[in-house]
Amino acid sequence: MIFKPLKSPQKVTMGSVGSFCLIFLGFSFFLSQDFESIYTGIFIFLDYFPLAALTKTKTLVLVFTFLITSVDSAIFVLSMFSDGGNPEPSKRFRWIWGMMIGLFTIGLMLIGKEALLESVSQLLIVFALPFSLMFLGMVLYFIRLLFWRKTTI
Repeated sequence: MIFKPLKSPQKVTMGSVGSFCLIFLGFSFFLSQDFESIYTGIFIFLDYFPLAALTKTKTLVLVFTFLITSVDSAIFVLSMFSDGGNPEPSKRFRWIWGMMIGLFTIGLMLIGKEALLESVSQLLIVFALPFSLMFLGMVLYFIRLLFWRKTTI
């Protein structure tokens, strides 16, 4: 069987043959300006497959489902920590954490999508600094326990 690349990207089928079609059609569409943004790249990529409207809608539903369940879990866990480890935290803590995460998200969206990744990465570095100091202290304590352990004979 001789593989013949398709002329039109709309007729590419999904699967391994579809991947080869995309390769033989050329990578020029991957190098375009449209694929520079991680927010739109997946939807432009899905345009090259059949049933693009259906797969893009399904992708949006899955992304929103992931985000909603992740935020809900984060609110619940933070509320449990705030309520002293109570497995059923009070609604007050859930509302407070929900509002804080919501306001934080709105603030990040107002920054803009160009500076969003840079600001989030800087924010993660700032938040990770206290934890790295804590881990350093734990390592030093472990080394102290290994070498300066009092032995009784």
